[in-house]
Amino acid sequence: MGDAPSTRHSSAADAAVAAERIRTRELESHEASLGAESLRAVLKIERRRSSRLTGDLVALRSAAVESQAQAEAHEEGRINFLLGRLDKVQKEKGRIIVELEREEEMLTNSLQKKLNQVRCEKAQLEKQIEQEHSTNSALKSIVSKTS
Repeated sequence: MGDAPSTRHSSAADAAVAAERIRTRELESHEASLGAESLRAVLKIERRRSSRLTGDLVALRSAAVESQAQAEAHEEGRINFLLGRLDKVQKEKGRIIVELEREEEMLTNSLQKKLNQVRCEKAQLEKQIEQEHSTNSALKSIVSKTS
């Protein structure tokens, strides 16, 4: 698809060159029978045509340069837009990372509190078991002395 415009321009240029060759041959055969005054008139016509074609060529080159500049400006605009979007995405990524780290910290702190609570409960239960064991041993010793 990308080569199609280039192929069309090449075909159009080839057709224009072929048409100009035919026109030149026809003029040459016609001019062979002309006198000096007529040749001067034909030369004058060809100079005007050449001048007009030169003007057209200058206009086309100018249009091509302007078109290229517009295309570059458009592409630069697209690049700037995409860079802006990329910047927004990177900022959002940074915000999400900070938020995740904060949530991870909160979760870690919450789990640490629960772990500390479980350790305290374990220590209390161990103390209670030790007290019950001591009480049980004391009761056994009292029961064995009385028996």
